[in-house]
Amino acid sequence: SCENKLILNQLIFNLKLKQIKGRGCVTWIENVMIIFGISFEVFAIMECNGSMVANIKKSRLTIIGVILSLLQLVMLGVGYIISRLLINIVTTTDEVVIGHILAIAIFVLLGIRLIIKALKNDIINEKLEEKMEIKKYILPLVVIGGYTITTGIAAGFCNTNPLNLGILVVVVTWVASYAGMYTGYRAGFEQKTKAYIAGGALLIIVGIDMAIRCFVLG
Repeated sequence: SCENKLILNQLIFNLKLKQIKGRGCVTWIENVMIIFGISFEVFAIMECNGSMVANIKKSRLTIIGVILSLLQLVMLGVGYIISRLLINIVTTTDEVVIGHILAIAIFVLLGIRLIIKALKNDIINEKLEEKMEIKKYILPLVVIGGYTITTGIAAGFCNTNPLNLGILVVVVTWVASYAGMYTGYRAGFEQKTKAYIAGGALLIIVGIDMAIRCFVLG
């Protein structure tokens, strides 16, 4: 009967909800992909800057890398805290499912944004610079900080381990800043498009994989 079917559907939904609540919806591999995805933008920014410096001062680059890593950590943490506050405020029985749906949408949209940046391929006016001014390297990351906060919100909705995520973002951001600077210094900014595409693809793949595992395979 229709009533029995409704009861069965509700039982299946409740079972899936318990499964999702119990395990979270992001694997450690996806955590790595997420951090690499957002760090490719850091790489691209540093690559553009590296293409315009006369000489790289390692001490200055180390300071810049540390600041960038800490900024990414703080912004990711802010997003994570916001997500946990939202989850505590919402009292519906399916808030976890809603959170995962929002997280999936966020990752896919962030990925699409990077793909669009790659397709636009904005022209960089190269101008040789003698000094590595820290402010110049920090400001672009502050501008895109909103996207890092959004990533933190999505990670929080998925009940991701904040400690693991924090360690990952610090290490990968530091490596991306170094790699981007030296890539730009030696080869110009031609690789920035590939970096945007790689980052966007990783985030989109994470979103699709989460959707399949959490809501299709269950």
